[in-house]
Amino acid sequence: MTQLLTRIVLTALALWATTAVVPGIQVIPFTGSEPLSSIVSMLFVALIIAVVNAALGPILKVLSLPLYIVTLGLWSIVLNALLLWLAAQISSLFGWGLVIDRFWWSAVLGAIVLGFVNWALSVLTRRLTA
Repeated sequence: MTQLLTRIVLTALALWATTAVVPGIQVIPFTGSEPLSSIVSMLFVALIIAVVNAALGPILKVLSLPLYIVTLGLWSIVLNALLLWLAAQISSLFGWGLVIDRFWWSAVLGAIVLGFVNWALSVLTRRLTA
């Protein structure tokens, strides 16, 4: 349980960095007191990203295995962008959450930045806890 909460917090931090760097990606907070609503919105979107990646990620990776082989793994960037875009569509059902302007460059670049920052934070926390 602690590992899941740590993963969600790290994804929320990576999402915050992604929205700061990538134009066309933003998180719209729900109404409430400003710092708290933004933090809760980021955590909520990170939870949706985790659920989408856990539920659909392995299935889509197995189904698109031929594309991984043909593109020498570059298909993973497009697939991660698709999963990020799907998480944005799910979170926007609530009227607030992750908003991606365009799939092609905003979602693709956002998936690259989110993945890199998430990886860097994971490495950093592993070194701090070890």
